[in-house]
Amino acid sequence: MSPPSVDVLIVSYDTRDLLRDCLASIERFRPPPDRLDLRISVLDNGSSDGSPEMVAAEFPHARLVESPENLGFGRANNELAATSTADYVLPLNSDTIWTQDIVTPLLEVLTTWPGAGVVAPRLVGADGVLQLSSQDLPGPLSELALVLRGTKLSRLVPGWDPDGDLARMQQTHLVDSRAPRETDFVWATCWLLKRSLVQAHGLFRPEFHMYDEDLDFCRRIGAAGVRLVYCPHVE
Repeated sequence: MSPPSVDVLIVSYDTRDLLRDCLASIERFRPPPDRLDLRISVLDNGSSDGSPEMVAAEFPHARLVESPENLGFGRANNELAATSTADYVLPLNSDTIWTQDIVTPLLEVLTTWPGAGVVAPRLVGADGVLQLSSQDLPGPLSELALVLRGTKLSRLVPGWDPDGDLARMQQTHLVDSRAPRETDFVWATCWLLKRSLVQAHGLFRPEFHMYDEDLDFCRRIGAAGVRLVYCPHVE
């Protein structure tokens, strides 16, 4: 049997140097080819910094799609996913760097967790600070807390703790756990998902040019009974 195939989908807009580092890190931690067929697809969103030329020259094995205009993050990812032929797709931000083979452990969770459709790793900034990428779905109070946090207005509602509401939504009480767990929402910085899930539900709604397209997707597939799993043992 041939190994499962995973297509890493990267959308880039004027991020040449970051993109180079990202692609180089994938090559450094590429899974063994006899265990996993890892492919790379890059859509350049009309960059003017030489990004597509860099990809073509330094990473010729990557599938390169050049758009004459900036399609936005959502539409560009949709195009890559729609033209992929892999078993799984891995949307990945161009400003990420792999520090390990992330695909093998993520795929293990995705294929063994009952009902799982999307898995995502723990994200750590270049400064070493954990990014709170696994969250509960936001509600009116948490959105209000984001606006009022740190202001005098936050004290106008007796008994309301905006910092506490945000901490619960951002799951800060779970930051030390490395055990995989189901979650409502994970940032689309790095996802691994079944391509059949994209075919069934679509990926991002095109009206979201950039930002919150991932929140909308998680809400939609969660409502359809698909489980999202945060994997903090993968970084």
